[in-house]
Amino acid sequence: MEKEKSGNLRKHAVQSKRNMIGEDTQQIDTPPQGKRHRLIFSIIGVCLLLLLVGGSIYFFPPGRASNEIPDKKTTPSPSQAQLTATATALSGPQPLFEDDFSDAKTYKGWFTGSTDDYKRSIGPQGLSLTALNHKFLIESLPPSSTFDDFLMTTEFTFQQGDANDSLGIYLRGDGNLDHDYRIDIHGDNTYSVSKESWDDQSRSQQITYFIQRKQSSALHPMGQKNIVDILMQGTTLMLTINGIQVETFDDSDYSKGQIAFFVSNGVTSSQSSALFNKIVVNPVESLKNAP
Repeated sequence: MEKEKSGNLRKHAVQSKRNMIGEDTQQIDTPPQGKRHRLIFSIIGVCLLLLLVGGSIYFFPPGRASNEIPDKKTTPSPSQAQLTATATALSGPQPLFEDDFSDAKTYKGWFTGSTDDYKRSIGPQGLSLTALNHKFLIESLPPSSTFDDFLMTTEFTFQQGDANDSLGIYLRGDGNLDHDYRIDIHGDNTYSVSKESWDDQSRSQQITYFIQRKQSSALHPMGQKNIVDILMQGTTLMLTINGIQVETFDDSDYSKGQIAFFVSNGVTSSQSSALFNKIVVNPVESLKNAP
């Protein structure tokens, strides 16, 4: 009787534990308590392992080793891209010379003043040069610098003059402008390009014309603004008038020198006057340094 009672109590205890861990009511051998703990820990370990494997599959796409870190690429916002472009532009080469005469505080040290034969003045509209009494007025770019390879842009208006008057630019000139290249814009809406040199035997100026006086529809008439671009690079001179390339030629005599403006009053008018209201000289790569 005691034996039967003891067996019933044991069966009841086993059934209660089965209900606690969700097992069915089918009778099985119950492992000792230590083994049950190890079994639970093993199940938990397997679950953690599955989680880790699943996580690695999520973070590392197919075809890439699991220990390789994906490249981290970011797409800049419009504001970031704009800042980058601005910084690049600001880091470029600065002009060798620039004056638009818009601010009296930034005038570059031009010579001014008047005599019976010429008038020089500066104001918000630009640099005004007038030659009188059939004289020749020269205004060098300040300070007295020398330029070799460059791209020059200038805006000017031929205000008064006739066919025997002219305004123009000296390029790569020496200190006395005895040796130089010279571009003339004449009062009859023509232009010419020449080279000046000094003849020691005759003690006189010699002029060699690359381009004789030439009509061009690119030139705006007297009283209207013109924009001239001049490229000096190595032995090449390129002349562009109001966006139209009109001349290109080569000469190796002069490699560097000063830049100067001039106004010439001929023999048939009372005066010749011009207004220069923007001057920019930008550097260009020397051909000897080009690849």
